[in-house]
Amino acid sequence: MARHGVVAWGIAPPGPHEVPEAVSLWFSGAMQGKMDYLQQHLSLKVSAGNVLEGARAVISAALPYGLAGAVDGVPWPVAGYAWGVDYHLRVQETLTAVARECLPQGSFRVVVDSAPIPERYVAVLAGVGFVGKS
Repeated sequence: MARHGVVAWGIAPPGPHEVPEAVSLWFSGAMQGKMDYLQQHLSLKVSAGNVLEGARAVISAALPYGLAGAVDGVPWPVAGYAWGVDYHLRVQETLTAVARECLPQGSFRVVVDSAPIPERYVAVLAGVGFVGKS
Protein backbone atom coordinates (compact mmCIF):
# COMPACT_ATOMS: atom_id res chain seq x y z
CA MET A 1 0.00 0.00 0.00
CA ALA A 2 2.88 2.34 0.66
CA ARG A 3 3.78 2.48 -3.00
CA HIS A 4 0.31 3.88 -3.65
CA GLY A 5 0.85 6.65 -1.11
CA VAL A 6 -1.13 5.09 1.74
CA VAL A 7 0.58 6.19 4.95
CA ALA A 8 -1.59 4.27 7.42
CA TRP A 9 -4.31 1.66 7.26
CA GLY A 10 -6.30 -0.57 9.52
CA ILE A 11 -9.21 -2.96 9.59
CA ALA A 12 -12.46 -2.45 11.48
CA PRO A 13 -15.48 -4.71 11.88
CA PRO A 14 -18.29 -4.00 9.39
CA GLY A 15 -20.73 -3.10 12.12
CA PRO A 16 -23.13 -2.56 13.52
CA HIS A 17 -21.56 0.67 14.69
CA GLU A 18 -23.16 2.99 17.14
CA VAL A 19 -23.52 6.49 15.80
CA PRO A 20 -22.06 8.42 18.73
CA GLU A 21 -24.32 10.52 20.87
CA ALA A 22 -22.19 13.53 19.93
CA VAL A 23 -23.41 13.21 16.33
CA SER A 24 -27.05 13.24 17.42
CA LEU A 25 -26.42 16.25 19.64
CA TRP A 26 -24.62 17.98 16.77
CA PHE A 27 -27.64 17.56 14.50
CA SER A 28 -30.18 18.44 17.20
CA GLY A 29 -28.30 21.69 17.77
CA ALA A 30 -28.43 22.49 14.02
CA MET A 31 -24.63 22.60 13.95
CA GLN A 32 -24.57 21.27 10.38
CA GLY A 33 -25.52 24.68 8.95
CA LYS A 34 -26.54 24.20 5.31
CA MET A 35 -25.17 20.66 5.19
CA ASP A 36 -28.51 18.95 5.82
CA TYR A 37 -27.44 16.14 3.47
CA LEU A 38 -25.25 14.86 6.31
CA GLN A 39 -28.40 13.73 8.12
CA GLN A 40 -29.69 11.76 5.15
CA HIS A 41 -29.26 8.02 5.47
CA LEU A 42 -28.12 8.36 9.10
CA SER A 43 -29.84 5.08 9.95
CA LEU A 44 -27.79 3.31 7.25
CA LYS A 45 -24.52 4.40 8.84
CA VAL A 46 -24.68 1.70 11.47
CA SER A 47 -23.25 -1.07 9.29
CA ALA A 48 -21.04 -1.42 6.22
CA GLY A 49 -23.35 -4.27 5.25
CA ASN A 50 -25.86 -1.58 4.31
CA VAL A 51 -23.38 -0.35 1.69
CA LEU A 52 -21.99 -3.69 0.51
CA GLU A 53 -24.08 -6.74 1.27
CA GLY A 54 -22.09 -9.42 3.04
CA ALA A 55 -19.26 -7.06 4.01
CA ARG A 56 -16.89 -8.78 6.45
CA ALA A 57 -14.59 -5.86 7.20
CA VAL A 58 -13.94 -2.20 6.54
CA ILE A 59 -10.45 -1.12 5.59
CA SER A 60 -9.71 2.45 6.53
CA ALA A 61 -6.77 4.14 4.80
CA ALA A 62 -4.99 7.45 5.29
CA LEU A 63 -3.38 9.35 2.45
CA PRO A 64 -1.61 12.71 2.75
CA TYR A 65 -3.25 15.54 0.86
CA GLY A 66 -0.48 18.12 0.83
CA LEU A 67 0.19 21.45 2.43
CA ALA A 68 -0.91 24.98 1.74
CA GLY A 69 0.17 26.35 -1.62
CA ALA A 70 1.25 29.66 -3.06
CA VAL A 71 -0.01 31.70 -6.00
CA ASP A 72 2.45 34.17 -7.54
CA GLY A 73 4.67 33.75 -4.50
CA VAL A 74 1.90 34.70 -2.08
CA PRO A 75 1.11 31.92 0.41
CA TRP A 76 -2.52 30.83 0.56
CA PRO A 77 -3.83 28.93 3.56
CA VAL A 78 -5.48 26.38 1.30
CA ALA A 79 -4.80 22.68 1.73
CA GLY A 80 -3.16 20.90 -1.17
CA TYR A 81 -6.22 18.71 -1.76
CA ALA A 82 -8.09 21.82 -2.92
CA TRP A 83 -5.64 22.41 -5.78
CA GLY A 84 -6.14 20.58 -9.05
CA VAL A 85 -7.99 17.28 -9.43
CA ASP A 86 -10.84 16.60 -7.02
CA TYR A 87 -9.30 14.57 -4.20
CA HIS A 88 -12.35 12.28 -4.12
CA LEU A 89 -11.47 11.04 -7.61
CA ARG A 90 -7.74 10.75 -6.88
CA VAL A 91 -8.24 8.85 -3.62
CA GLN A 92 -10.91 6.57 -5.10
CA GLU A 93 -8.61 5.69 -8.01
CA THR A 94 -5.72 4.99 -5.65
CA LEU A 95 -7.74 2.85 -3.25
CA THR A 96 -9.35 0.92 -6.10
CA ALA A 97 -5.85 -0.03 -7.31
CA VAL A 98 -4.92 -1.14 -3.79
CA ALA A 99 -8.14 -3.16 -3.40
CA ARG A 100 -7.60 -4.91 -6.74
CA GLU A 101 -4.11 -5.95 -5.63
CA CYS A 102 -5.26 -7.15 -2.20
CA LEU A 103 -8.49 -8.83 -3.35
CA PRO A 104 -8.03 -9.82 -7.01
CA GLN A 105 -10.96 -12.26 -6.84
CA GLY A 106 -12.95 -10.65 -4.05
CA SER A 107 -15.68 -8.08 -4.04
CA PHE A 108 -15.15 -4.66 -2.59
CA ARG A 109 -16.51 -1.16 -2.75
CA VAL A 110 -14.31 1.90 -2.44
CA VAL A 111 -16.01 4.95 -0.99
CA VAL A 112 -14.60 8.42 -0.39
CA ASP A 113 -17.22 10.58 1.33
CA SER A 114 -19.75 8.97 -0.99
CA ALA A 115 -21.61 6.37 1.06
CA PRO A 116 -23.39 6.27 4.40
CA ILE A 117 -20.44 5.01 6.43
CA PRO A 118 -19.29 6.80 9.61
CA GLU A 119 -15.75 7.26 8.26
CA ARG A 120 -14.26 8.98 11.29
CA TYR A 121 -15.54 6.40 13.73
CA VAL A 122 -14.50 3.49 11.54
CA ALA A 123 -11.04 5.06 11.27
CA VAL A 124 -10.84 5.19 15.08
CA LEU A 125 -11.87 1.53 15.35
CA ALA A 126 -9.26 0.64 12.71
CA GLY A 127 -6.56 2.52 14.65
CA VAL A 128 -6.00 4.99 11.81
CA GLY A 129 -7.59 8.22 13.02
CA PHE A 130 -9.27 10.21 15.70
CA VAL A 131 -12.33 12.40 15.96
CA GLY A 132 -11.51 16.07 16.33
CA LYS A 133 -13.67 19.11 16.84
CA SER A 134 -14.26 19.83 13.16
